[in-house]
Amino acid sequence: MSRTLLFEMSAGVSGDMILGGLFALGFDPEILNAVLRETKLPASVYSETVMVHGVKSMRVRVLCLEANPPHRGLKDFLSLLEKNRLPPAVEKTAENIFRRLAEAEAEIHGIPIEEVHFHEIGGLDTFVDVLGAVLGMQHLGVEKCLATPFPFGRGSLKIAHGVLPEPAPATLLLTRGFPSFRTGWEGEHCTPTGAAIVTTVAQPVTPEWTSILNAVGQGAGSRDPVDRANVLRLCLYDETTAADAAFQMCQIECNLDNATPEQVAYAVECLFAAGCLDAWQESIVMKKGRLGVKLSALATPTLRDEAMRIIATETPAGGLRWFPVRRHVSHKKSANIDTGFGAVEAKEIVFPAWGLQRVQPEYESLRTTAKEKSVPLRKVQEAATESMRNKKGKT
Repeated sequence: MSRTLLFEMSAGVSGDMILGGLFALGFDPEILNAVLRETKLPASVYSETVMVHGVKSMRVRVLCLEANPPHRGLKDFLSLLEKNRLPPAVEKTAENIFRRLAEAEAEIHGIPIEEVHFHEIGGLDTFVDVLGAVLGMQHLGVEKCLATPFPFGRGSLKIAHGVLPEPAPATLLLTRGFPSFRTGWEGEHCTPTGAAIVTTVAQPVTPEWTSILNAVGQGAGSRDPVDRANVLRLCLYDETTAADAAFQMCQIECNLDNATPEQVAYAVECLFAAGCLDAWQESIVMKKGRLGVKLSALATPTLRDEAMRIIATETPAGGLRWFPVRRHVSHKKSANIDTGFGAVEAKEIVFPAWGLQRVQPEYESLRTTAKEKSVPLRKVQEAATESMRNKKGKT
């Protein structure tokens, strides 16, 4: 089982929002403060629980006692890292984040990376945000990070170099290769520090990704707009083989206009025998108006190649196609229904997410009862339906 952290950035991301989300997930602020005290840095963090549009969130403040913060460069930040006795993996990840920030600034200004001096992000608060984020992820046992698309606002920002359009140039470059969208809301949503952290440690989340939720933490931003919750949601997931097997499937299919019914039926039989969850055929009209059959199978990712081999071997298919699919599986358990002709086996099907529940008689049990009692199958089905209706009315 591996632990994955998902950055859900529908409202934005910043260094203090990431810290707030990590604190809400269980990272103790005192761990970060202890590191800062050890190196005698004039900075500390504190957090408070706040309600943002009815959602409990964690807001973080970084207190820096620098009277005139210098415009630090990459070398300065790396020197601060070296003063801390950090685990090698933490130090390396933090170094990569600062290096990404410096590379973005160097590209914007057309200068060597060694000549970069940060302005808005040159204070100790940036150092604390980056160090705290990396320490927090290590403390929570995060092994992989994913991110939803970056949201960008509209309007302009006033920075050291003047008034520029949102997003800030560094943020825009840092998110290169990651999906983004425009919200239509005024102001800055993603800061360079937040963007550097996310794009260094995370990959874009894919539509087919599935996992099991473990915990959720909300990191509140410094602003509190009236029309939306300005929070970053961090979700901890446990990725397991069971989760993949339950929800992630492959569908394999091909179109046939020169296969005999016997060949198709035998291929379906072989697919089920190999372990496919389902296999079926559909009547279709192909080119030149010829009637054909679409043969399909539903298989786990590990069974995909075997299902394709069976179809290629047992039918005259000239080509196959496959694609990932996701399924929502109901909870099932066995039940019995008293029909008056005897008890028949049934299956209770529950979809908790939608509050749906039903009982479905098993055909084979209905068939056996009808034969044993020498009554039409329809009579047993009607009796089962009436029994279920009466039982439901009494609950």
